[in-house]
Amino acid sequence: MNIILHMSSSIPESVTDASCQTYEPKNPSSDVIRNVDRQATATLALRNGATASLNVDLSAPAKYGIVPNYTFSFKVEGENGTVEMSNFIMPTLLHTITVKPKVGKSRTEKVYKPKDGEGEDWWTTYRYQLEALVDKIRGREPKTWLTKEDSVATMEWIEKIYEKNGLGPRPKSSYVLPE
Repeated sequence: MNIILHMSSSIPESVTDASCQTYEPKNPSSDVIRNVDRQATATLALRNGATASLNVDLSAPAKYGIVPNYTFSFKVEGENGTVEMSNFIMPTLLHTITVKPKVGKSRTEKVYKPKDGEGEDWWTTYRYQLEALVDKIRGREPKTWLTKEDSVATMEWIEKIYEKNGLGPRPKSSYVLPE
């Protein structure tokens, strides 16, 4: 959901469609949490008549029995062409950015680290998040930072998707931040 908010630079106007498949435990009498989605789709209305779609499938069998078989990608379609990015979570593995203009030649690029050269080719996006956190803690300005408002907006729209697909809101936390 956060990638939709980031790439569209806007807050959606509504969830127009959503569906899900829930996890069904092998032992139905077990004490497993219910209403956990293993697959979900949603379509969101954005500004100016644009739409965004998401598809999440955590039920794909693991590759080689141990490697998660997830695909992280997005595609932005505009009046002049499309941009597709695959595997933006783990860019060191099979990551590509493909630009397909309606007029002209398509190109595919790989970008493993920022242009300023900071970081290593093997760093995952989680490493960059950790580096940003360390910068923040040490009083330095991180290159990128998601604000608490960004995080809350992401969760509010995930909740709206859950409401639309019938799972309803997630259980509220009773945690109280110590003073």
